Amino acid sequence: DGLPAFYSPDFLVRTAAGVYLVETKAQEQMQHPNVQRKRKAALSWCERISALRAELRSGLPWQYVLLGEETLVEWQDKSATLSELLEFARLRPLPQADQQTSLW
Repeated sequence: DGLPAFYSPDFLVRTAAGVYLVETKAQEQMQHPNVQRKRKAALSWCERISALRAELRSGLPWQYVLLGEETLVEWQDKSATLSELLEFARLRPLPQADQQTSLW
């Protein structure tokens, strides 16, 4: 509707490797347009936080994790740690067009 929205992640998790902004979703909601808009905004926000001087962010990178239930169940079955799951599931920014290399 064009109005500013307030956002609170489902979880904010700090590990030795970083700070993770975690959003959990039912599997069928993963491709919903609102979820995808939130994904793009949260990923960009984490990139901006991670670009700050290390002392302003406790020296840790900030990562965004959009976690669907299938991934969570799969990792529970593997007896993996939460840190391993978050590092695996964290979203990585897509390279910009000027950073991509041509294969031709």
